[in-house]
Amino acid sequence: MKKLAAFAVAALACASAMAQMPVPLLDNDAVANPAQWKIAAPIVQAGLECRQQINPDNPALRPLLPSNDAGQWELVPPKGFAVFGLPVQSITIYIDPDGEMGASYTASVATPKAAAVKAAKLNGQRKTKIGSLMAEQGSRPSLTDITCTVSGSRETE
Repeated sequence: MKKLAAFAVAALACASAMAQMPVPLLDNDAVANPAQWKIAAPIVQAGLECRQQINPDNPALRPLLPSNDAGQWELVPPKGFAVFGLPVQSITIYIDPDGEMGASYTASVATPKAAAVKAAKLNGQRKTKIGSLMAEQGSRPSLTDITCTVSGSRETE
């Protein structure tokens, strides 16, 4: 009976961990190869740095951002990918399919918040082309989430 209970707990723990993993880690077909990342990286980086909107229909981005109804993607970039010179651990992109809610592009960087704010010049020194930038404490003290928020059509009416 104890073995069965231990097995059940282990199975639940594994299922919980799998449910929290980003899509590319669960489905090997969704993982972009290095050549695809090399082509898409400048576009993704420009979006994360609030310099250019990300269009999931761009042919260079299709391997990274396959069509979906939710308009949200979670990506794990290759080693060496950076925004504002900071190493990126994961990326979350949300683009409202209707355009009303706008978009948000978040990079989780392996840097404490104070260092990320300084590197991204978020203390009033940075002008953006497409939206607003902010930094928030990440899931661990060593991580910071830098988010570019782009207004949607609803907010401009």
